Amino acid sequence: MDGQLWQQEARVSFPVEQWHVFQGSSNDCGPYSAAITGNALCSVLALDAPTLARSLERWNRRTPPGRIPGWATFPWGVRRALRELGLQAKWRIRATRELLLHNIHADIVQIVIIGEPFRRVQKKWAGWAHYKTLAAWHPQRGWGFVDSALPQAELSWQADDEFSRLWANMGRQVIEVTL
Repeated sequence: MDGQLWQQEARVSFPVEQWHVFQGSSNDCGPYSAAITGNALCSVLALDAPTLARSLERWNRRTPPGRIPGWATFPWGVRRALRELGLQAKWRIRATRELLLHNIHADIVQIVIIGEPFRRVQKKWAGWAHYKTLAAWHPQRGWGFVDSALPQAELSWQADDEFSRLWANMGRQVIEVTL
């Protein structure tokens, strides 16, 4: 990828911040990120985040569950919810930073998963994972997200090195979403 692209600010054209929904103390970042992303691309309130979280917990013989009730959401559950809305959603593993930046320039909204799944505190498991919607890149500030874990409807920034480490911990997963 052209090194000059890393020196330019970039953001998707969709009004992702406008569709921010705060998840509160729930573990529903996956469904909330799907709702933020889906609603931004459709420019209408098409997905209600709490309802989506509950619906992903249901499953049948044809489809695996999209979520463990009240706890973890699987990437295929997020992808399925966005596809049911009529959007194109592709889940990738081992994606690259270059792909993320290319997608921002190509106006593709992305949901990433970051975390520390093997973290331990005083010999007890304290792992965590988090979905958030990627909307921008800035050469000094890093990656810009609309984050359902934060109450404010604005971009939150994460330094490239910190994001890259936490993203790599989760297998560099991304869900690319387009109309």
